[in-house]
Parts: sequence; C-alpha cells; structure tokens
Amino acid sequence: MSGELCPACGRAPQTDERTGWCDACLAERRAERYLEKGREEARLRSEAWEQRAIEARRAWDLERQRRHRLLVRVRPRRPAPPGTDPLELAAQALELLEELRGPAARAGANAHLGLEQAMELVRTLAWGPELAPLSDRLQAGETDPTEHAEALGRCSSEAEDGADEPRAGPSP
Repeated sequence: MSGELCPACGRAPQTDERTGWCDACLAERRAERYLEKGREEARLRSEAWEQRAIEARRAWDLERQRRHRLLVRVRPRRPAPPGTDPLELAAQALELLEELRGPAARAGANAHLGLEQAMELVRTLAWGPELAPLSDRLQAGETDPTEHAEALGRCSSEAEDGADEPRAGPSP
C-alpha cells in the first residue's frame, strides 16, 4: 500500500486495502469478532436455559401449591387415631349424610343430587383406588386365600344375611 501506518495500532504499515489495517490488527479483530460471536451464543444459551428453569420452577411451584391447598382443604380438625378403619369413618360420614337426605329432598332436586354425589365421594374415598372386593382379588390370584380365611367367612355370612342390598335411609 502507500506506506501509511495502521489506524488501529499506529505502529505497523497498512496491509489490508479495505480496512487499512496491518496484518496483526486484522488478525486480532477477527479473533475478537469470533469470540464476540461465541459470547453471544453462550448468552443466548444461558437465557434459554434460565427460561426453561423458570418454567420448570413455575410448574413445580404450581403443583406444590395445588398439593398444599388440597392438604389444607382435606385435613381434618382432629386426625383419626392410629389403626382407625377408613371404612368405619366412611360409614359414619354416610350416616350423617343420610340424616340430611330428607331435608335435602324437600329443598329440591339439585340439593338431593349434591347430597348423593357427596355420599358417593365418601364411599370412593373409603374404598380407595386399589381396594377391590376380596373375591375379585382371589379370583385374579392377587392374594393368598389362606391369609384371608376370616375375611372370607365374614364376606360369605354378610352375603347370606343380605348385607349387600342397598340400605334404606331414614324416613323424612
């Protein structure tokens, strides 16, 4: 070129016609642009990672809050003593709900329907998601009949007594 000095460093002669920079400054600028591009890509990756983490925390927080609200809503005022049979608790709840059946029927069909739904939910709660009738579990081979001989005798005597028939509620 013309022998002028590089405008970037002011020490070496210009070698690049387009920029007027020397080879050393041009190489340094290329390396700097390469590193800037890498820093920008790293920043974008970091922001995406942070966004995913925030979304995951939000989902986890929402689930944790939902679970907490559920526990607060269903926590009894007085927990049942250890060894209490959930079926007995459900039976007591159903008896109380059945006492309300007459006034609910007089209040209207919607109240009666709501009461029936509440009673069914109590039954579902007491029964649980995995509790199938013992006879069904025995037929499926899920349990040993000798372990439940007493329960089998109780089930068969209840069936003979007509305990499987629906109970009539108290008359209004």
